[in-house]
Amino acid sequence: MRYAAERRRLQERMQAMARRHRALLENAVDVIAVLGIDGSCVYASPAAERLFGDAPPLVGSRFWDRVHIDDVLPMQALTLAVATDPYALRRCELRVADRDGAWRMLEATVCLLMDGTQKQILINAHDISERRESERALQLREQEFLQAEKMDAIGRLAGGVAHDFSNVLTVILGATERLLESVPAGSAARAQAESIRAAAEPAVALTTQLLTFSRRQAAVPAVLSVSEVMSGVGRFLQPMIGEHVELSVVVKPGAGSIRANRTQIEQVLLNLAINARDAMPDGGRLTMEARASKFHAERSVGGILLPPGPYVVIRVEDSGVGMDAATQARAFEPYFTTKGPSKGSGIGLATVYGIVSQSGGAVALNSRKSVGTTILIYLPQVEDLREAKPAVVATRQAAGGNETVLLVEDQNEVRFLVRDMLVHAGYTVLDADCPQVAENICREHTGIIHLLLTDVVMPRGNGWDLAQHVAAARADTRVLFMSGYPEHPGSSSKMSSFEGCEYLAKPFNRQQLLTRVREVLDRTQVQHVDGR
Repeated sequence: MRYAAERRRLQERMQAMARRHRALLENAVDVIAVLGIDGSCVYASPAAERLFGDAPPLVGSRFWDRVHIDDVLPMQALTLAVATDPYALRRCELRVADRDGAWRMLEATVCLLMDGTQKQILINAHDISERRESERALQLREQEFLQAEKMDAIGRLAGGVAHDFSNVLTVILGATERLLESVPAGSAARAQAESIRAAAEPAVALTTQLLTFSRRQAAVPAVLSVSEVMSGVGRFLQPMIGEHVELSVVVKPGAGSIRANRTQIEQVLLNLAINARDAMPDGGRLTMEARASKFHAERSVGGILLPPGPYVVIRVEDSGVGMDAATQARAFEPYFTTKGPSKGSGIGLATVYGIVSQSGGAVALNSRKSVGTTILIYLPQVEDLREAKPAVVATRQAAGGNETVLLVEDQNEVRFLVRDMLVHAGYTVLDADCPQVAENICREHTGIIHLLLTDVVMPRGNGWDLAQHVAAARADTRVLFMSGYPEHPGSSSKMSSFEGCEYLAKPFNRQQLLTRVREVLDRTQVQHVDGR
């Protein structure tokens, strides 16, 4: 009886241990499987059954049938190595198909399990699919961040180059105009001066493109119907890209409207169509499609974080030669091109990047060699199409005057040229090469200073602060800003409290300068009359 009671206690203890072990296996998150040397599954834990499903059942089937084909041979070699070494413990990663057919990444530990004289393989695996996906997403975000930093640095460089180039062009165009006024028509000197002006005018357009890429180009946005813009562009694209390219322009219902500059958006579509045409020399298919989309959370697109909200997505897809990864990484850089000599400037995609970014959107590029390229443009969607039409400003001839102008410009060549233009138009000009000298002139000059004409970016100060000081000392003095960075002064935080600011973008010619100066001065006189 004593031995029977002891045996009963041992049996109960063994049953309790078996229940505990079974509970551990049933509640374990890790996948546990026992395989024969041939790969047949002898045992599968509940976690394994939940992962693989029961159709067909895992037990009794070949485990290798669930493993990705690229991982089968490495896993078979690993299990054979473990079978020959009873103390071996190997770790590996493998992909398996879950019950829905999706591939899951497992981090597994493999060792030998002896059942008497029979050798079996024990696999203890943990599902790391979410972790790997998070790591890939983090790596992608890091790459996008580095790409955004690179593009921002290139944009600053392009803006600086365009700023200096604008000063050079201002001098070239201004001096050429003075030369044209002084030489008779039909002379050889006049023909040479006209050729100089003709050569300089394309450089003005190039400077504008650089400023657009650097997101410093002034542009007046308006609410645009996506359908109208796409339809208008589609009408003249086919003759431009040629009959060997099949063109399809589709606007899905609900695409709605965007707030942007119409000319710039048309330029975006035109540049993308030209690139697509060049990528399909033997013909192909070009598709432009616009549809509505909505972000429920913040999303990164091409290295730019877009806030939640409705967007218009413009997809431009071609069946051309495509790009490899290295080319895609540099696709939006200015002057980077894969086209042959004289076939592309490399400024097209850079301009697209700048315009879309300036409009509050982002650009994503996806391309495969010999398959084609897809570019997705995301622009914020707006609802209200009612927009006040801009006032039509009549073009007026350049006119002079007898007012006093305080000119502030750090570039000597530009300052001499502008002063000469103003003096020949009848104005009295007080000039300074920095804000400090201009403030001294403002304090010491006993007469009226009707207009402050100042550059914005200068080495020893800036035009914003100078305008504030002059306004405090001389309330009647009007201000006209000029700069190679064509940003509207009202967008600057420094100018939020300064009213009545006017702006003239470099490069400009004599007509544009005198017209703008006259407009500002005449507006001042009208305001004084109304005030009295």
